[in-house]
Parts: sequence; C-alpha cells; structure tokens
Amino acid sequence: VSFPSPRAIAVTKEFTTSQKRFYSLPRILKGRGYNTSFIYGGDAQFDNMAGFLKFNGVDKIIDVNDFPEKDRMIKWGVPDNLLFEKSINYMDSLKEPFYVNMFTLSNHAPYDIQDKDKIYTEKDADNYMRLNAFHFADKALGEFIKSVKNKSWAKNTIFVFIADHGFKTDNNFELSEDRFKIPMLIWSPGDILKPQVIDKTASQMDLLPTVMHILGGKYKNSAWGRDLFKKQDKNLAYITQTNYYGVVDGKYLLIDGNGINPKLVDLENQKYIKDPKKEKELYKATRTYLELETIQLKQGKFSD
Repeated sequence: VSFPSPRAIAVTKEFTTSQKRFYSLPRILKGRGYNTSFIYGGDAQFDNMAGFLKFNGVDKIIDVNDFPEKDRMIKWGVPDNLLFEKSINYMDSLKEPFYVNMFTLSNHAPYDIQDKDKIYTEKDADNYMRLNAFHFADKALGEFIKSVKNKSWAKNTIFVFIADHGFKTDNNFELSEDRFKIPMLIWSPGDILKPQVIDKTASQMDLLPTVMHILGGKYKNSAWGRDLFKKQDKNLAYITQTNYYGVVDGKYLLIDGNGINPKLVDLENQKYIKDPKKEKELYKATRTYLELETIQLKQGKFSD
C-alpha cells in the first residue's frame, strides 16, 4: 500500500471494514480489470491478513486450508516448493491480466525443513538450521523460475521478489538497520525491462510507484514511496522497531524514540558520530514521517 508501518498499531488488524481503503496495488490493478489473488502457505487469518486484503482489492485468497493435509509439513504450514507448484497451476488457469501475490514461509524461523533437504550440520556453522532453510528456499525459488519462464503468460509478466524483513544482528544500536536490509529483484522473462542495478536507499514503500512506472498509465494513489526509476534529490527509508524509529540516508541512520535523544550512526563504520547539520536534517525527516502517518491514520487521509 506504500504507507509507512505505524509504530503503535497493526494496520491489518485495525484498518478493515470500518475504515477507508488504502490505494493498494491490487486495488489499482483491479480497477484496470485484473484478477487479484493472494497465495500463502500459512493461515491467512493470521494478523487478520485475509480481512485486510479482501477489503483492499484482493478477490481470491488461497492459504494452508486449500492444501491437502499431507502438504502441511512445517510449523507455519506449507513449504515453498509446494506453494510454488500450486501457484503455477493456479496461474495457468487464470485469464489475463492478473495480479498474484505469493507469500512464502520456508526461510522463516523455526526453519523446520525435511531431513532430506538439509545439507548443513552444526559442524558447518552455529546457524546451520537457518542455512538449510535458506538453501531450500533458494532451490525452490530457482525451480519456480525455471518452471514459469517459458510460460506464454510469463512473457507479458513482471515478477517482483522482495522480503518482509531481515535479521537483527548483534550491535550496540537501539534500532538495528540490518533487520531492514532486504533484497528486491524485478524480473521480466519477456524482456520488458533492460538489465540494470539501481543503487539507492529505498524501502518497501517504493514498490507501488516503481511497479506502476513499469505498467504505465494514470492511477490514483496516496503513495509515500518513490519511483526508483526516477532521479530523486533525496532517497530516504523510514524504519520503526518497537519503541524506536528513524530514517536511513545512504551511509547514515538517525535513531529516535521514546525516552532517548536522537542519535546519528555512521553505517559504514558502525559507530555513533556527531554531525549536527545531518542530525537536524534527518531528525526533521523522521518526525515528519512519524507525525504525518499518525495524522493520516486518525483522519483517514490516506484514501478518498
């Protein structure tokens, strides 16, 4: 929906049928005649995802309850390879154009993959369980790509691969930027896009305007994000974690929060630094994000 993650509330739980709709990708594309679907290997009722998605433009939801009992092999539900298999069969049956959001699980804790898929042991690394899960998830994704790249519908499709979060590392900062370091890859088997690397500070909020840049045409929105294909004077990423919030600006992280004075971090050298001008600039940006998203949620000004 290209809206910042509020610090104090869960949007999926509180902003459903009694509230206004967000301008989401599925809502925008549904208005263009797209079929809109969400496919998840777990329970879509978790965190009220199903209610939120249906209210914001998703017509069809497929979750763990649509898989046979034998496929529910992990704590969260269905492993990625079986999720992709079902997703491919489902997309083969759809009339174009369509929007499908797949939410995978295999590389999420507690990393309970089957023994036959494990290649690492405790002798290899302390985090061997995570390594096994990531290896399995990567393999499943690779098989998915091989399976779809020559599909007739894939030639006119863009695939966006993005994570919801990373891992908190051991550092001395109240806000761990590592948890927010995630990949984003946009792939087009039909050569809709030319190969390039866009090296700039970005966040998940930039996904909606970036995808809509590729699709083209006019659309109504209230996106906080930026089109990553366009040159910007400033590219910031707003992040929140428990009682802390801040912005990342290239090599800098400004940490603000309840009961602390703002702190500026040099991310390249992983240490606090003093730079009053940069600190003032990023503090203003952080407070603008924090206060504006609070006002928008209270007044419903993120929609019509």
